[in-house]
Amino acid sequence: TPLIISGPARDDVNRYRISDRVARVLLAKQKNAISDTQARLKNTDANTLRKRAIEAGIAENKFDDAMRKFPTDPYWLTEDEAASLGHTVYFVVERDRKSVHMTHAGVTAAQEEANIGSFYVGANMEWPHLIENSLRAHVVYERDKEYVVQNGEIIIVDEFTGRLMVGRQWSDGLHQAVEAKEGVRVKEETQTLATVTIQNFFKLYCKLAGMTGTAMTEADEFMKIYNLDVTSIPTNRPVN
Repeated sequence: TPLIISGPARDDVNRYRISDRVARVLLAKQKNAISDTQARLKNTDANTLRKRAIEAGIAENKFDDAMRKFPTDPYWLTEDEAASLGHTVYFVVERDRKSVHMTHAGVTAAQEEANIGSFYVGANMEWPHLIENSLRAHVVYERDKEYVVQNGEIIIVDEFTGRLMVGRQWSDGLHQAVEAKEGVRVKEETQTLATVTIQNFFKLYCKLAGMTGTAMTEADEFMKIYNLDVTSIPTNRPVN
């Protein structure tokens, strides 16, 4: 885990609010598409849908995967699986990686909503990343799970300990996307000025020592990284 010194990047924070607005439109379109597909699946025989998929050149296993995934989590489908059901996807969610990627349909809809022309020319090339961050904030990052809102600020929750990580923020514009989602003040994005690993930071000291209840199990690591011996100190009283 690195220690990071960061500073403001002096970016225009209004772009995060615009991205959030576009993301909300895509979310609404996706919900409507899900409702339409649910109604169609309910009123159409599965064998008929399978036959149509095969005739369209889609592998049968893609259709079976889609039929299994869609009732559980419609956002879980890949583009190929969605196509096998005739389902329109504007973005694909990878929950294990906490990422969201817009599809061709999603980019087209986002360009129309943003009304700034193509995303793939000149200064517009940053917009797909900004909008996908906004989608991540809405679809993947849940309030009171990954973060909390306190005193008008987004506070990250440590996924391992559940502790609030005051003063920390996600990088690459994600924190600003969550701030725009929750309607709090959007701060300037930060840029990394310097980094150092915790191990190398400790090794800057002339003398190293410490005490912990779990050092014996990591004795090899202490010797390898810090050239430190580990000594077990007996308990004050015998342990039965």
